[in-house]
Amino acid sequence: QSGAAQLRSDKFFTHYVFFGQNLGFGGGHNRLSKEGDPADYLWLLNPDALVHRSTFSNLWKHRDYAGLIESRQVPFEHPKESNLQTGETSWVSGCSLLIDGSVFAELGGFDEAFFMYCEDVDLSWRARARGYKLCTSFDSVVYHRKHLSRYGVVPTQSERTMGLASTLLLLEKYSHQQALAELLAQLENSVDPDHQTALTLFRQRRGLLKKASPSECNTSHVYPGPAFAKHRWTYQVELEPLD
Repeated sequence: QSGAAQLRSDKFFTHYVFFGQNLGFGGGHNRLSKEGDPADYLWLLNPDALVHRSTFSNLWKHRDYAGLIESRQVPFEHPKESNLQTGETSWVSGCSLLIDGSVFAELGGFDEAFFMYCEDVDLSWRARARGYKLCTSFDSVVYHRKHLSRYGVVPTQSERTMGLASTLLLLEKYSHQQALAELLAQLENSVDPDHQTALTLFRQRRGLLKKASPSECNTSHVYPGPAFAKHRWTYQVELEPLD
């Protein structure tokens, strides 16, 4: 059956699980994956994402090709490489992600040291170390809410703090010591209170990290920025000045 046919069937239903606390992105999905019988497939979806009627069915048709399949995002995507013929990519976003349930279980789910951000990069690197393919479904699209200005994307408070903290955690887990030292030095010398908050969060959560194996470290790549993939495209916004 196609994904669309399954969604129209009488077997499709929703079930809400109230946690009573914020477990973070990875922790929440880990807990949901253990609810009820083991799932054949998991569809991870951000709460700030809006789906098209073909979003899921276009993910579903790639299920036999790759262990993890992501949707494209509008109005902005993560600037990273994807093979335009096969869709294969070096990491997949958790914003809208279809993953084989057995693969998710084998990987042990998300590393819950990452409360928000970079947990999908970590999951991707661990999956690639085990030989699983990751791909982008170019015809599966979600609208991912962003704060925009005439100058482009405006980072949220959580992106400025948790995003930085999670980047530090990822660099430490995969032993990118030079990049970690350079970023730590920048933040430690900064007077920006968000940078100091990020440092505090990093120090609080670094002891929770699961150790990466040598093969997992070999699948991790960090580029200047730091970024977690080579950039195939970037976004530039050029607007006429207002009168």
